[in-house]
Amino acid sequence: MPQTYRLKRMAGRWHVMAVNAATAAPETGWLSLGGCADPVTATRVYLALKRRKDHQ
Repeated sequence: MPQTYRLKRMAGRWHVMAVNAATAAPETGWLSLGGCADPVTATRVYLALKRRKDHQ
């Protein structure tokens, strides 16, 4: 199963990144869902998205 979410640090902020699972090809671009300075908050959002995806 292709990875659909990832957590990345860019420009001093933590960004939750997403890609469409239907088009998850190596050349597919990632889209930032938003960034925040607090790594704990970013991790919580990332884990919530991963859990939601796993339970669908």
